[in-house]
Order: sequence, then structure tokens, then C-alpha cells
Amino acid sequence: MPKSPSRTQSGIILLLMMFALLLVGTSVYIRVLSNSDVFLQQEENTTDALSGIKESLISYSVLYADYYGVASAGPGHLMCPDIDGDGVEDTPCPVNSLGRLPTSMTLPSGDIFPLSSYESGIDQQVWYALSDDFRRSPATALNTSAVGNLTLNGQGGIAAVLIAPAEIIAAQTRASNSSADYLEAGNVAAPDFVSNNPLDPNNFNDRVLPIRITEIFSPVTARVAEVIRVQLDDYHAISGVYPVNQNDFEDVLNGIVPAGGGGGGGKGGGGKGGGKGGKGGKGGKGGKGGKGGKGGGGGGGKGGGGTLNPMPAWFVSNDWFSVSNYTQIANDSGNVSFTGCNITYTLNFGVTELGRAGSSC
Repeated sequence: MPKSPSRTQSGIILLLMMFALLLVGTSVYIRVLSNSDVFLQQEENTTDALSGIKESLISYSVLYADYYGVASAGPGHLMCPDIDGDGVEDTPCPVNSLGRLPTSMTLPSGDIFPLSSYESGIDQQVWYALSDDFRRSPATALNTSAVGNLTLNGQGGIAAVLIAPAEIIAAQTRASNSSADYLEAGNVAAPDFVSNNPLDPNNFNDRVLPIRITEIFSPVTARVAEVIRVQLDDYHAISGVYPVNQNDFEDVLNGIVPAGGGGGGGKGGGGKGGGKGGKGGKGGKGGKGGKGGKGGGGGGGKGGGGTLNPMPAWFVSNDWFSVSNYTQIANDSGNVSFTGCNITYTLNFGVTELGRAGSSC
């Protein structure tokens, strides 16, 4: 018996309704996936942008003494935040300094390098907090003894903090220049910052990236070890050896040829008289020769009184003397380390490349 047209039409309508519901569900699912993909891509872009900014600031700090600072300001210093929102750093930095990151930096080549991108998922220019120890203005003595005054999630050892604000939350308004209108409650003032709020995660969307003190000093100590190597090589050219101990090392860093840096013994004498002593390395006369026919002359006199070129002004003003430690390995080599840093550098006479044990301070 043939089916009635009404029953056939009803079946077709039901199928069409089911198909329509399937299309709607699929469309919603695709939209959710698409929105999720966009969000994940924005998060990835923001992470990449913050990481790039961090690397640029670390490079700035390492090169600061050579290209950016006054003669007495050494490597490790960082630019000040932009307090008034005009894109330019404001100096001198106040204590507990928090502001926007300057929008660019000038490279040693003279080129302008941008420090953030509004196309990377960052809603506004990155915010930037700077530890008092690392301010370039006013500059204070900075070496590996620095501990910093910033914290992140209750942990110290932070030189600077980068914070990327995301979409507006609650009563925030982006027309102002107040940190509270861009950052969440735990991040509106230095020196303490947080990277999350487990008690209210839905009202926290700051992306936070620290620059740790160890990340600054790991490359900075290599720069310091290099200027020490040059000084030790200059001393070696006079004395024929690297300093034999910490005391001599400190003399060399202070531009003094230490006592004991003299030359070799004199030639052996014949008959009654011993040979004359060898000359001291730019210092006193050699000791008297030994008695007897084969008695060689005495060793070189304790060659104090000579001078070396001074260390760079920034080495002195930042008191790198007090944290520089030395051990002689052989006449032509020695190890240098720095208090508070787990890296040991091996210096070899006439070799520009430094040996290195340990990857991080």
C-alpha cells in the first residue's frame, strides 16, 4: 500500500529539521574552535613579543657601558620606564619604578629598534617595572652582589618585570595613565607582582614575564671577564706570567705590577764569584748569584713599582674589584669567577676566547 503524501512530507520535513540542527551545531562548534584558535594564536604572539623584548633589554644591559652609558656606568644597567606615556623613558627613575616600556631603543648602529608591536596580541604598550639596583639613572654601583628589590609571586631575584595588559576588565578604562586601568590588582604598584590570581582567575588576564638577575649577570660577567683578561695579558707581557695569587691579581686590577713579578735568574758564575742576579720585571734588581762555579744568579727582584693601564672607569665605579676572584692555573692561564655567580671563566694568555664552566649565574 503506497504511503500517503502527508506522511512522506512529514518525514522529509523532520529530516530537514535534523539536518538544520546539525548544521547549526556544527557551525557553533566550528566557531568555538575558531575563537579558540584565535585566542591561542594571540597568546602565542604575546608570549613571543614579550620574549623578544626581554632579549632586547638584556642585550641593552650588556652593551650599556660601551654604547649607552656614561663612562662610570657599567654593564647591567637598564633603561628607565616611561612614566607619562609619551613613549620615551623618564629619567631619573624613581624608586619602585613602574611605567610603560619605552616604545623603542637606539641600536649602536644608530637604527631605531621597536620594543613592542600592537599586532602581536598586546592590547596596549607593555608595562615595565625596574629594580632600584638596575636603574641607569640614577646609577648606583652594580655588580653580582646585587639582590634587587622586586618580587614575582613572592620570589625575589628579579631585575625587571614586563607586563602585557589584555582586554579591559571590570571598571578599567584605557583613557587614563593609571596602572590600575591596565593591570590587575596585584600588579598596579612595585615592588611586588603576581602572574596569576587563583582566587579570581576570571578577572586576571595580565601576561607577566620577569627578567631575572641571573639572566642579566650571566652575559654581563663574560663582558667583565674580558676586560680582566686584557689586563692580565698586559701584566703577562711585563712579567712573563699571570698573577700567582689573589693578592697579585688585585694589584694588577689596580694597575700595579705586584712585587714578585720579576724576571729570571742570572747566568752561572765561574770560580769564586757567582753570577749576577736577574733583573726584576720592571722592578728591583735581581738577587746575588750563588757561590761556586755553577752557582746561578738569584731570581729576579720583587718587581714592585711598575704600572699598568687602569681598568675601565665603570669597573672601578661599580666595585667589580670586591667580587672578582682569581686562581692561577699555570704561568699562562688562570680562572676568574665572581661572588654570587656560578660561572667560572678560564683566561689564557694571548687567547681572546674565554673558557667557561657553568651556564648561568
